[in-house]
Amino acid sequence: MSGDTELVQRLVAIENRLAAIERLLASEAQTVRRPGSAAKAADAPSLSVTEYVLRIKPVGDVERTLVLASFLEEHRHLSSFSSEDIANLFLEARIKKPTNVADKIGKNVSKGLLMPVGEVDGKRAWRLTLTGQAYIKEREQ
Repeated sequence: MSGDTELVQRLVAIENRLAAIERLLASEAQTVRRPGSAAKAADAPSLSVTEYVLRIKPVGDVERTLVLASFLEEHRHLSSFSSEDIANLFLEARIKKPTNVADKIGKNVSKGLLMPVGEVDGKRAWRLTLTGQAYIKEREQ
């Protein structure tokens, strides 16, 4: 009997650890994806970064940087991004990358369209402000 009790206790301990791991994984997923983004992604057809840029028609590198940031949030469901993420999107969209992407981000911050949100993986991270989101929505019209 005591062997059965010990086995049950060990199984309960394993179940508790598994539940804790599942909660941790779920919370990690929330830091990468915005709430409700999975449903949006499943409903909407996939849009390439190039199609997104062509639809919004940004003028200049500062505005293109903002549009690419918006793409990361809206279509890649990132809650924040680094200048490296933006630089990679310039290449993916086949758009000439500005010499200094961080400077273009900084100009958007000065305009109140992007804001810093700390660091992710040792890199400065950014996010669109409500003003930045509204600016993009207006350009999509």
